[in-house]
Amino acid sequence: KNLQRVSGLGLIGIQNLGNSCYMNAVLQMFAEVPSFVNFLRSYKNQLYSAKDPNAAENDLLVQFVKIIDALYSEQYVIPIVDESDEVKQSMMVENGVESKERKQLALEIQKDVIRPRQFKNVLGRGNHFGTGEQQDSLEFYQFLLDKLSREIRGMRMTSEQSQDSVVDPLNLFEFEVQERVECAASHQVRYVSRRENVLSLSIPLSAATNRDLVDEERKRATEQERKRPLEATNDDGCDDALKSSAFPLTKSTESEPLRLNVPFDACLESFSAAESVEDFYSTALKQKGLAYKTARLRTMPPYLVVHLRRYTIEANWTIKKLDAKVDPPSVLLLETLRAPSLPVAGEVLLPEDEPDVDMLNDTSVNANVNAEPQPSKVVADPSIVAELVGMGFSENGSIRAALATNNGGAEVGVNWILEHMGDDNFNDPIPEDHAVAAASSTNGENADSESIMMLTSMGFSESHAKAALIACNQNLEQAADW
Repeated sequence: KNLQRVSGLGLIGIQNLGNSCYMNAVLQMFAEVPSFVNFLRSYKNQLYSAKDPNAAENDLLVQFVKIIDALYSEQYVIPIVDESDEVKQSMMVENGVESKERKQLALEIQKDVIRPRQFKNVLGRGNHFGTGEQQDSLEFYQFLLDKLSREIRGMRMTSEQSQDSVVDPLNLFEFEVQERVECAASHQVRYVSRRENVLSLSIPLSAATNRDLVDEERKRATEQERKRPLEATNDDGCDDALKSSAFPLTKSTESEPLRLNVPFDACLESFSAAESVEDFYSTALKQKGLAYKTARLRTMPPYLVVHLRRYTIEANWTIKKLDAKVDPPSVLLLETLRAPSLPVAGEVLLPEDEPDVDMLNDTSVNANVNAEPQPSKVVADPSIVAELVGMGFSENGSIRAALATNNGGAEVGVNWILEHMGDDNFNDPIPEDHAVAAASSTNGENADSESIMMLTSMGFSESHAKAALIACNQNLEQAADW
C-alpha cells in the first residue's frame, strides 16, 4: 500500500520494545476514546499531586496517564517534510558513509514516538506481560481494562469535583448479552444475561466466498511440489520443497498468499445462530434432553470491541490458527442482534428448579447437613495427564490442570492450561501432600445442584459446570466467567 507519513496530536507512535506490539495496539485503542482521554488529561495534575513522588514511578495509573498525555503532546510532534524520509536519507549517503545530516535526520524521525518502558515494567510485575515474549492482545486488553477500572474507581475527587465526573473505562466497553435457551421437547424458555467487554466472533470458513479458487490454487501448488525433485536446492542452500510448502497458496514469490475470504456479516450470523445443547436439564420435564441456545445483545456500549476467534482446537486436541481474511466493514449494522424486550408474547418460561421432596425427607441426608467437611487428597487422573502431555504440555502443568478441574476431562484441562500456562508455578512439581481445600464440600459429587443446573441452562455441559464451580469455590458468577 502507498502510505503517507502523518504527524500531529494523537498521531504519535509507540515504539516496539520487543514483541510488545500487542501492548502498543491496545494503548493506541484507549487513546482513541475522546471521553476517556479528556478525563485523564483533565485530572492528571490532581492525580500527580495526590501520589507520593517516591512511589509515582511504580504507580500503574500514573504511568498510563503519562502515555495518554504524551500521545497528545506537542513535544513528540515533528513537522512533515515534502520529500519522504527514506529519499532524503538516501541522498545523504556519500561513498557508503553516512553524513552527519543523515544521522541527525534519523534521530529526528525517532522524535515522534514514545517508549513506555516504565509502564510495561509496572504492569508486568507478577505476571507474564512483564516478559519479552509475544502475548495475546485480547487477554492484555481485558487485563488492563480491569486494572484501570479498579484504579480509577479508587480515585478521590476534590470538593469542587463530583464523583459523577469520573469516567470508568468499564462503562465505555461493557455490555450485556442475553442468552435464550429453549427446551426442544416442551418449547419452554429461559433467559440468562451476562456482562461482556468484547464481542467475540467465530470465523465460519464454510462461508468463504473464494473457496473454489483457494482449493484450485492449493491443488496446483501440491502438484508443483510433487513434480519438483526433493534434492533440488536454491543458491541459498534452502530446499525448494520446503520453501514451496511454507507458502502453498502463493501464486508467485512476490504475490501475497491466497487466503480464504470470509465476509464479516457471516461472523455476525454465526454469533446469532442457534446452537444445540445436549444433556440440557429441563425443569419443566425434570429430565435431560436437547435444547437450543441463541444469543442477542441486550445493551450496547459506547465503544464496541470486536474479537475474531482465529484459534481453534482440532479433533486431535492440537491448536490451529485459522488462516482466513476478514475485512471489517466501515459501518457496522447490529440491529439483527438486538435482544427482544421481555416478556415475549406467547412464550412460556421454564419453571425454577424445586428441591427434591424425597431428598428433604431423607433423615440420613439431613443428619449430615451440618457435618464438618474433611479435606481429602485429590489425585490427578493418569489418563487425562497422559492425554495432555501427548498434546505437548508439560507433565507438571498437565497434573495441575487435572487437579484444578477435578479430573473433568482433557477438554476442560486444555482450557485451564491456556488460561494458566503463564503462571509462575505452572511447571513446578506438585507437593506430595497436596490436597484441595474443603474438597468434600467442593468435589464433583457435592457441587451445588442448583448452581450446576443454572450453568447447564446456559449451555455448558454438566462436567464443565462442576469443574468451574470447583475452581471458583462455588461462586456461580465467577464459574460462568471461568
